[in-house]
Amino acid sequence: MPPTKKPLESAILIIEKMNKKTLFFLIILLSFQSLRTYCTNYYVNDNSTTGDTYCTAVGNDANSGLTKALPKLTLKTIPVFDLNAGDTVFIDAGTYTSANDYFILGADDQGSAAGYIVFKGASISKTIIGRTSSTNPRCFDLSSNIYIKIQDLTLQSSSSGAENIRTSGNSDYIYIYTIVILQAQLLQMALVLIWQIPPIIVK
Repeated sequence: MPPTKKPLESAILIIEKMNKKTLFFLIILLSFQSLRTYCTNYYVNDNSTTGDTYCTAVGNDANSGLTKALPKLTLKTIPVFDLNAGDTVFIDAGTYTSANDYFILGADDQGSAAGYIVFKGASISKTIIGRTSSTNPRCFDLSSNIYIKIQDLTLQSSSSGAENIRTSGNSDYIYIYTIVILQAQLLQMALVLIWQIPPIIVK
């Protein structure tokens, strides 16, 4: 009776029998699966479920923000999770107006070429972020962040000439997709590359 092969020897034999093309696609598949394993979806909703696209309940900052049934209420609560490559923040239908509520991203909130951090509204007519502060009217504050996508929403500041999206430090690969900017400058940039921009509507 021939000796039984050890598990490691069997695995090596299987890999040796694969042609290079099959092995290449297997590696790619495992890479994507690994990325998906560590991606997280976050949810934000206002005080109503009327017209909602993503959430099944109203927002509450006591919620985890990790499921459609437990969305956060305010925008500023999301970046405290330390956003990572491949994460998506779904901002459901509603008008988010507050003097102190906006997205502040820090050095720990970084995407990658393989997985952007995505801020996705329900649509430009459904998700409206409107700051009411005259001293700090921005909606997104990016500080040395890379590979960020902002899409499908409207940014509206009450202050003329405000920075709806402010970038500083070495922010790079900021991707703006299908958004409306009202009553303000689009960006104040410091060493920023805007990469692959589809239509931006500025009024």
